[in-house]
Amino acid sequence: MDITIEKMKIKESLTLIEYSTHVFTEDGDMITSRFTLKSEAKPHKTFFDAFQGLKEHAINICELSLFKDDQSVKKNHVVTGVTIKEHMDDSRVIISLLKYTKSGKCFSLNTPLVNLATEDYEKLDELAAELEILKAEAVEFIRGKNGNQQIALDFASVKQQEAA
Repeated sequence: MDITIEKMKIKESLTLIEYSTHVFTEDGDMITSRFTLKSEAKPHKTFFDAFQGLKEHAINICELSLFKDDQSVKKNHVVTGVTIKEHMDDSRVIISLLKYTKSGKCFSLNTPLVNLATEDYEKLDELAAELEILKAEAVEFIRGKNGNQQIALDFASVKQQEAA
């Protein structure tokens, strides 16, 4: 069974993944099923980090670092979502960010649609590689890997340190 990730969002108390599965019949016909997973389970750190791996690309695509120090721009943005549109041999992606202002408020912004086959973006190969990592983490989340398991491991390691 082949899983195609179409949309991913993380919020403080919700992880959303839209995906489809593809199964081939004995006759060679493909059956596609679409699913939406809404989970209160927190994303595993590796899943969250994979989202943040897209931050530099989103900032560059939106040209947000032209007038400021890159580090301060990166610190004030969090990647919260990705939409992937597959069509034939080409993939298009939109990355969603939250920008935090100096006053502590935040607002959302999206990159323009980026065509991974034809876009004139100097780090396109790196972006495509980061997206593959994120999609793999999304599949792991669908299969049950989440931050709730990670928290249990963290508590166990703290208890071991206290006993020593």
